[in-house]
Amino acid sequence: SKNLDAVIVSWNAGAQHIFGYTEQEAIGRPIMTLIPSELREEEIKILERLRAGERVDHYETVRVTKAGNKINVSLSISPIKDSTGKIVGFCKIGRDITEQKQAEEARRRSEEEARQQLAYVEAIYATAPVGLCFVDTSLRFRSINTRLAEFNGKTVAEHLGRTLREAVP
Repeated sequence: SKNLDAVIVSWNAGAQHIFGYTEQEAIGRPIMTLIPSELREEEIKILERLRAGERVDHYETVRVTKAGNKINVSLSISPIKDSTGKIVGFCKIGRDITEQKQAEEARRRSEEEARQQLAYVEAIYATAPVGLCFVDTSLRFRSINTRLAEFNGKTVAEHLGRTLREAVP
């Protein structure tokens, strides 16, 4: 948790595990210690929202560990109020989602690579100087290139969904 001046006032074992600071090292430090310089303006805007009494749920951002490593985190932040309802600080719950983000990026790169490879194969298929086709287990045309369709004397559309015998008697 942090006070209204954005100074850390409580720190648990989970925070120590994620960020590397012990409780003694963290308490009394400005929360900006954990925020990359390029994201400090973002934190100021969040503090404004919180001071207005809003809650911030599952906010994904980047933070910095004691070792200087940037990690992806998901934060939920709530105002802490005293017995009169006055906001006196903020409670942050953070989860390290770095591995999840890395897995998402790896999946995205893999999908992009697969799309590029498919486009390459499709280009070869479409422009091949020989007739090519794909048929299913019932020997129905599922795909046929223009070269083979022309060779058979029909359009591509006249082949699709038909068996070999139907399309080419």
